Amino acid sequence: MAFGQQAKKMGEKSNGGNTSGEVYIPTHMPTGSGKRIFRVLSEVSNGQVVTTPRLSPNGVELREGNKKTGKVLEVSQPASEVGFMYAWWPVSINGVISPNTSRKLILDSNKRWDNPLWDHIKPNYEKGSKEYAAIKLAFAMNVYDKTPVVEFDGKVWYRSETGWNLQAYGDKGKIETDKTKLPNVSADEVGKPFNQVRIFEGSYGSVNPPGKHLFQQIYNLVGQVEDGDGLIRSITEFDIRLTTTTDLTGAKDFTKTARSVMNLNKFETTPTEIELLPRFDLETWLTPWPDQAIIDLLDGADYNQVLLDYGIQVTPKLIVPSVLDNSETPFDED
Repeated sequence: MAFGQQAKKMGEKSNGGNTSGEVYIPTHMPTGSGKRIFRVLSEVSNGQVVTTPRLSPNGVELREGNKKTGKVLEVSQPASEVGFMYAWWPVSINGVISPNTSRKLILDSNKRWDNPLWDHIKPNYEKGSKEYAAIKLAFAMNVYDKTPVVEFDGKVWYRSETGWNLQAYGDKGKIETDKTKLPNVSADEVGKPFNQVRIFEGSYGSVNPPGKHLFQQIYNLVGQVEDGDGLIRSITEFDIRLTTTTDLTGAKDFTKTARSVMNLNKFETTPTEIELLPRFDLETWLTPWPDQAIIDLLDGADYNQVLLDYGIQVTPKLIVPSVLDNSETPFDED
């Protein structure tokens, strides 16, 4: 499925840190406070980057030397995102159910209003409540994270709006408020590009008609960015900057988050060795959980036991597309 096509279709219808002294490598590029720089990766098949003819602004195939006899120029195609539906919901862990034991439950996006969790929410919670709006649509995609980071105390740190205090933890990241645990770096430290394949998650919605979701902002760059020579560039050929800002004004404890996306006009083809790096197996990780597993959790079954009983994978795994047979080979990140 091509980039953005799943969003059209859907519109129509955690890792912890370690204490070993080694740097904890996060699975996600956090979308929390601050600026992130990333590159959309290309689709890969049989160990090769998938390409199509490069077109002019009016849709004509471009050729070498702008001659009719020249070889048709090609451009890589972006890998498709994976759309999914989820809800953070309190579950039983060692007999305790509380907001602190909430876990991300993966639901079937084809059954948005016909699933066990919604059947539980609708009669028990009022409209406007946090619980009533718990079920959300999201996307995940592999990106090449070029954001400057620093490594300190076995953790990877990103710069937030207020300094080097955003720990790479989960899809949003975690602001560390204990100053004694913050990176021992100067305020003007620039950091080094992370240069790793990470998972990028965000809000999802149909791109037809368009909405205000984060994925829509990225999709708006497809086929719309020209370089200095008037050449339409693929979204895989330029760096993208995501900026997340927070507004703490207004009512007490009110926080408003705004995210904006823009291209950085740095045009270059992503090196093949980067395109062929191991990527996360998003399809397996985001496979909808069986309805009965959700029912068991709502009935108070132990979360970890449910994972075992139904063979649910909650940690995304890296895979390497085989050059020979297009099968997927597990890759041990450690």
